[in-house]
Amino acid sequence: MAQSFRHTTALAALAISLTQLPAAASAQTPPPAPAPASDAPAEGEIVVTGTRIPIPGLVSSSPVASTTEQQIRLQSALTIEDFSTKLPQLSGGVRQGSQGSDAFGAQVLELRNFGQSRSLVLIDGTRAAPFSFRNSVDVNAIPASLIKRVDVLTGGAAAVYGADAVAGVVNFILNDDFEGVRGTAASRLSVRGGAQYGGSVMLGTGVGGSGNLVFAADYTQRDGIRARQRDWAATPNQTIPSIGGVFTDVASGRRFGFTDAGAFTTTPSATSNISGSYPLVSPLRRINLAALYKYDLAPAVELYGRAMFTNARTEETGTPGAQPASVNRTVGIAATNPFLTDAIRSQLTFVNGVAQVNVNRSLAELGLITYRTERDTLQLQSGLRGALTGALQWNVYAQYGRSTENSLIGGDGLVANAGGANNFAAIVNTVDIFGPNRPGIAAALGSPINGFNRKRDQFVTAATISGTLDDLFTLPAGAIGFAAGVEYRRETASIQQDSALLSGNSYRQGVQGAYSGAFDVKELYGELRVPLIHDTPFIHQLDVGGAYRLSDYDLFGTHGTWKAEANWAIDRNLRLRGTYQRVLRTPISASSPAARPRCRSAAW
Repeated sequence: MAQSFRHTTALAALAISLTQLPAAASAQTPPPAPAPASDAPAEGEIVVTGTRIPIPGLVSSSPVASTTEQQIRLQSALTIEDFSTKLPQLSGGVRQGSQGSDAFGAQVLELRNFGQSRSLVLIDGTRAAPFSFRNSVDVNAIPASLIKRVDVLTGGAAAVYGADAVAGVVNFILNDDFEGVRGTAASRLSVRGGAQYGGSVMLGTGVGGSGNLVFAADYTQRDGIRARQRDWAATPNQTIPSIGGVFTDVASGRRFGFTDAGAFTTTPSATSNISGSYPLVSPLRRINLAALYKYDLAPAVELYGRAMFTNARTEETGTPGAQPASVNRTVGIAATNPFLTDAIRSQLTFVNGVAQVNVNRSLAELGLITYRTERDTLQLQSGLRGALTGALQWNVYAQYGRSTENSLIGGDGLVANAGGANNFAAIVNTVDIFGPNRPGIAAALGSPINGFNRKRDQFVTAATISGTLDDLFTLPAGAIGFAAGVEYRRETASIQQDSALLSGNSYRQGVQGAYSGAFDVKELYGELRVPLIHDTPFIHQLDVGGAYRLSDYDLFGTHGTWKAEANWAIDRNLRLRGTYQRVLRTPISASSPAARPRCRSAAW
């Protein structure tokens, strides 16, 4: 939910740059991890865009948008959401302030409305850890202070990175070269609620002239916003069953009830409006911790990796929405009920000392439906990389990620007790149910429910060899580039539910389902880029290429994904680019038409 901030302050007085340590010279410095990048590489920098082929100055065949560290700082970004929501390539998705979602404080990216599970999030060219049962990533688990650049590849990269990159890739490149100390603090203050606060500390140091260590810690906090705090959020037609209650004597048909102010009436309104108390933006507290390391074990062997941990706590409405629980039930009101006034008695028909009364009222005393959620996300990675020759590089790594979360549901209760008796019907003669704001109802019916215990694990290991064929031969138009590798990935997920959710014994949650499952996939992948013509009339450069990925799922069989591409630079000012891809998005039978959706893209 967008917010209108009247005052914005950003404090960077803590920013300190210590003397940079001299970089160690090496005749065979291992190349940086391949990652999507800008189409305008800096002088002398090897930038790889949507491919694992590390060729200097390579320009992507798919459109790439890049956001730099300086641009992020200019926006005083506390989290990745603060700038990612402004990127036109990222549409839809879930915002960390959203209501009515089970993402619970997460910021989930989505490219071109293709769906969250079709946009792959990478960190330095390798997968970020997903959460819950989704294939998506909470990108706010990445410390914003560590980001050097964010690249958005919108042309699809399934054959390069995996089938879940059919819509594209968002790659976060982290600052693993930082040396010094940097601290930031920022706040965003609004006139009526929704303030945000945050700060970060980043420490970096060289290690013996052969490596680098970087540590980062970010803290962010956001206050919630209620609808009453924003004039534009008024929803006069968003009603719920009357909070005072509407009561119908079954025998006579007489109706009576109570206004929202508690006054008795024989012409009751069936509805109430408490939408001003509904949340627009959820409160959130988040701590991000990260460490990056790299160290030269030998002239051509570098150890590298990362460790990242995030704790997020939020309170949201969840998928049922904020609307409180309600009842619409016929119960027996005893003539001896101590809460009956003369006005109420005059409307009831007692038979054998009991009147059958239909009660239709909100149980607003229980409060709005809220999910108090705490999520921990951990990812550990370590790898080795280096140069085989001046034209060939290798990279081997393994990583493990785990996300766990627990949600305690408030504002709901149990419909029936252990014996199967209706709880509301059991209290109507011992608790005052006539009129709004009756505290006994909350005490008798309210019951926190352990909503979700969700766990997601991911293990990935891969090995890649990449570079050019310069050691063998070179074409007149340039070097042939290639990459080839293997990858193994295992995903497991489980959700445990409260027994009340499994049986549907709550007012607002419906029937939920606990489950656990796992799959693994073994993959072979390869890429090729061939320069055909260069420096001729109307053809400054013409390259063709392609990629193929063979995936063997333990549950779904073996399937292939491929792409073909061309890149034609007419001159230094005009370029035509295009790709054709066939992507297996869902691992189902290859004979099914749905198993082979096609994705075409072109840009110039």
